[in-house]
Amino acid sequence: VLVTANAGELGTSGSMLFRSGTTSAGNSGKFDLATGTAVDGTGGRVMLYVGDGSCGVGGEVLIQAGNMYGTSTDAFSGGSLLLRTRLATASSSGTMTLHSANAGILGVSGALNFFTGTTSAGNSGALNIFTGTASKGHAGLIDMYVGSGDSGSAGDISLSGGLTTFKTGSG
Repeated sequence: VLVTANAGELGTSGSMLFRSGTTSAGNSGKFDLATGTAVDGTGGRVMLYVGDGSCGVGGEVLIQAGNMYGTSTDAFSGGSLLLRTRLATASSSGTMTLHSANAGILGVSGALNFFTGTTSAGNSGALNIFTGTASKGHAGLIDMYVGSGDSGSAGDISLSGGLTTFKTGSG
């Protein structure tokens, strides 16, 4: 167990930093955080957790892939981020849920935003939603729902195509 010291009456608790070193030629080191395999049991859990506070804004969990700097053909692209559940050989694969917390007494619940980046030369990234192919069953469903309310207008579902300034293009 690695723990920093608790704060004094007016201070902050200590920080912890785990990282690989830098390099001037070649790849930097790899950092793995993993649990072991279990036989006749459940694999261990990896939990990233930010402690609670009592004023200001809650702490963040930031997972960010690396940038790629350079102008040569060796500078392919920035790092990728993959969130994936795993399979069960005899039953269902794991479920992935992205969920903002419920609001407090006077607030609103948090938004879920999905964006692709902008570009100065070329197409911007696509946003794709797919369900998997099924054998001996139905393909998955794509549902979009707007929650209920008791004040003002009901929520909307809005889909809009982009605009173009190209003379012969369409939006």
